[in-house]
Parts: sequence; C-alpha cells; structure tokens
Amino acid sequence: MDLAEILVFWRFFYILLLVSNKNFNTMNTKVQILVMLALILGAKTYGQEWEHSHEYAYSDTCVFSYSEASEMNNGNIAVASTMAYKSGVGDFYSLQPGVAIIKPAQIPYCEQQSYFKPGFYTSNIPYVFEKNDTLFLLATYTPDHDFTYFNYHRNYEEQHDYAILGLYKLDNHLDITNSFETRMPIDTFELRDNHDWQAMPNDYSGSLFLFSALQDDNAIVGAYVKRYSMGHYANDSMFFFRMDYQGQVLDKVGYRMKSTSSSLSRTLFLRTHHMVRNGNGFIFFDLSNNLYLSGKEETDFESEGYALYLDHNFNPIKVKAFRHYNQPHSSFYDMSVVRTPWGTNLVSTEYYDASQSSSGISSCALYEYDDGRDSKSGYLNMLHHLQRYQFNRMDRTPSLGVDVCPIDWTIYYGYTLNTVTNSTDSWMIIEHLYAHFDTIRTLYYDHEGERVRSFMSSITATRDGGCIIVYGAKNLDQTNQRWSCVTKFPPEAFVGIDEAHDNGLKVAIAYPNPGKDLLNIRTGLKDAHVEIYDLTGKLIYKQEITGEITAINAESWPSGTYLWKVVENGKEAETGKWMKE
Repeated sequence: MDLAEILVFWRFFYILLLVSNKNFNTMNTKVQILVMLALILGAKTYGQEWEHSHEYAYSDTCVFSYSEASEMNNGNIAVASTMAYKSGVGDFYSLQPGVAIIKPAQIPYCEQQSYFKPGFYTSNIPYVFEKNDTLFLLATYTPDHDFTYFNYHRNYEEQHDYAILGLYKLDNHLDITNSFETRMPIDTFELRDNHDWQAMPNDYSGSLFLFSALQDDNAIVGAYVKRYSMGHYANDSMFFFRMDYQGQVLDKVGYRMKSTSSSLSRTLFLRTHHMVRNGNGFIFFDLSNNLYLSGKEETDFESEGYALYLDHNFNPIKVKAFRHYNQPHSSFYDMSVVRTPWGTNLVSTEYYDASQSSSGISSCALYEYDDGRDSKSGYLNMLHHLQRYQFNRMDRTPSLGVDVCPIDWTIYYGYTLNTVTNSTDSWMIIEHLYAHFDTIRTLYYDHEGERVRSFMSSITATRDGGCIIVYGAKNLDQTNQRWSCVTKFPPEAFVGIDEAHDNGLKVAIAYPNPGKDLLNIRTGLKDAHVEIYDLTGKLIYKQEITGEITAINAESWPSGTYLWKVVENGKEAETGKWMKE
C-alpha cells in the first residue's frame, strides 16, 4: 500500500469515527458530510503543507464560498466566507455571512457555518476576528429586495426599514453564543417600473456596506457606507465607528459622500481593506474624489485617489493625494491596503492601461507610499512600485492582494493572470519580495488538473514565513464543476526550483493555452532560455529569456500540440504542453 492509499484509508476511517460519534451535530450534518467527502476526494497531500478543496456544482441551490484566511492562536485557520443562495431567476444573487475553520494538523479537516437571517442579505464579505482565543464575526444585514427570491423581505410580516451591524461571538463549533446587533435606519424602497431595479433590485435599493474593519487594542474600528442606491449617488454617507467586543458602538462619526458616476459606491462589491492604523490615528484610502470631507475637487490634483487622515476620534486631520506611477488619469480599481511594520502603506490595485489594451482592466500594480510627512506637495511619496501586465480582467481581484511576513518583513503579493478569454487557462501568481520590492521568487499555481480556470481571492502571510491563498476554480470543459479552496504554502516552497515543485508550484508558465499565433512564456528566472519541441521531439525554436514575458511568434507553426522547456543554467527548470488552435 503506497502513501496515497494509506492517506485515503485513514480519511475514510476518520469519517466513520465522526459519523458514529453520538455527539455528531445533526444541524450541521449535511455540511460536515460534504466537507468530509472533500477530504477524501479534494485534499492534496503531497509536497505542499496542505490544501483544503470544497467542490460544488454551479447548479446547486446554495454555494459556500471562501474569501479570506487568517491564522488562529491554536494553529487553525479561520476563513471569512459567504453563502450564496440562488434567486428565483436562477442566478447566485443574495449572500449570507459565513465562517469556516480549517484544522490543518495531519489531514486538513473543516467545519463551516453560514448565518441566514430571514428577509436580509449581506452586501459584503464578513470579518472574522480572534480575541482571547475566541472568534467573533462582524457582519451586516440589509433588507433583501430580490422579488424573485424566497428570502424577499415582503414575504415576512415585518417590513424592514433598517439594516443591521452585528457582532457575533462564536463557540468552537461556530455556533453563535452571543449576538450583539445594532439596528440602523436606511432608505429602503422599490422601483417597480425601473429596468435597473428589476434586473438588480438589491443594487438599486438602500443598503449597508461594511467597507473596512480592523482590531484596535480592545475594540474593533471600521467604516461602513449607508448607500441609497447605485442610481442615486448624492445620498451616500460614510461612517467611521469604534465597537467593543460586547457589540456596543463606543464612537461613531458620519460624513456625507460626494458621489459621481465613478464613485466609491460603484466599487464597493466585496472590498474589505481600505483603512489602516498609524501613530496618530487612522488612514482611510479612498478610490476617488468622492468625499465632501476631503475638501478637494478633482481639478485640484492630477490624482486618482486620496488618503484621508483621521485622529483617534475620527476627526479629519489632512488629506493627501496618491496616483499611479507613469499612468496619469488611471483609476485605482479594487484596491486593498496594508500597513507595514516599518510605518508605510502597501497598496495593491488594478488599473486600466491604455498602452496595453483598447478596453478593460489590463494591468495590476503594487505601490509603497509613506505618510507624506516630509512632502511639501499634496501627494503621498511613492517609495517603491512594480507593475505587471495582467490581460483583461475576467474575475474579481483579490480582496487582500498583499501582506507582510511577520518573521523577516518580506512581502507576499498575489494576483491572477487572466488570459484574454474565459475559455483559456488562468494562473495565480505569487511574488515573494524583499521589503524594497526586489524579487526573491515568482511562482505560479492553479487548481489540480488541466483546463481549469483559477482566480485568487486573497493572500495572507503566515507566522512561519509562508503564505495562505484562498481561491476559486472552475472546470472549463465541465462548466458545472467548481471549487473553493484554501492552500497553505510553507516558507521552503519559495527557496528554490525543486522546493517549489515539491509544493505544487511552477516557476514558468505558457499562455494563452490553447492559443493561436502568439505563445507567451512568463517566468522570473534569470540566465535562462526557452526551447520549443514538436511531438516528434524535434527542436523547432529557441530563445533567450530577457524579461518577465517572452513573446514567441507561432504564426507559421501548424496547429497541434507542442512541448516547451525553460532551461536555467543548463538545468531544466520547467516544462509543459502548449496547444495551437
């Protein structure tokens, strides 16, 4: 019996023990059985430290989706999640907050719960915090206006005209032991004769959106938006708040937002990290000039964003503008911000690059800004930057795209290479960087198997120097098949080529695959070259690698399958197949 067979046997034995346990939680039986089946069929156990993969079908009536992972004090992984329920018209529309706990000791085991509230949905990824070895869920609930859906709020006796900001204390099985809810009046309405409302009623009705939240000593600090609707920009309001762990709102300050067609209201979906703490209070990074409290007009600066400085009581101190490197008038899309241990701010973002594409978002970037203390201008100082060609965006960008390793202050930067169309493979890219952005290692990862499209949801540095990625994937041939996954990579995976391969990572990729007249080889390797072979083993092409992307003209090649190799210092570093249509 080989190792794989032994592992499968022990997983099956472990499930029998769980099912036979008299204390088996009947309320969670369905979820636990699904997760345990994933242990048998969906968990990779070779090389890399671990991966938990939850498989589902797009035809399912509800789908549990992982979003962001964080390490707990006991070594388990807490994953902020959502449960998506299908509306009456067949699409996944209304979300409910959820939490998963992955216990990675030996074979990963997962428990997960969603928190359904009749007549309500959540418009954002929830936040999961640990305090004194206890988990807390911070989530919002807004009246559900999807009239095609079983949870439509008018189906309930109480006609909701309020939203809920809730803090929920969880036990070891993710059941709620204490519930602390604050009701907030919102503008709730229905535009029955409006085409936009009929197509997306929740987007065109009043809602509460939790925009950022972080732990601050013995309290939770955050920002939320009371949004009138996407179609009525001028009535949005931003609130900054401080809440204790008994759910009491200790401080709250509200500001009216100046919203435009490019406003923050239109870029809210699943954003989570725009606020950081500094020595004088907090900094809120705003995507565009849409807050009255900024005190600036769009004509004041040639800028794409503003950093709003607040004191500890959320009073505005100053505003600094920030912008892209060498990309004037390019907006910051789906931005996430983290504070470094050395007192600067890392901003991960995507942007429209007119030099690369005639439409859509085609590039991503990582910036380091200081706090502008020494800047006499109105701008934040850009200390370091890198920009990466990403092709057209097909899936949402990571809600957390960058994190700092607590051991050595190196940086993990993650994003997805979306390759032009929805019918080609995509790759998740993990860049391990020094603090000054010089590259340690660039690695590539996708879900196991061919013809699978993977897209990263978040990347988190771990205490041992490695990282965790959360991602989704779908089968391009069996389009009903989907996965939601959490993968932990140990620090040694980023040491060398062999170590990367041992942990399921690649050091070079070929795309788009399948392709037509252009083959791109992407790698961070130096002193390397690429070789292309036909299926007879004949070498038909060879080229030195001089940059991040090596573009090869395949126009004269016959349609078929080719073998490619990347060779570094005389040693084969990576190989694969590429198909020309």
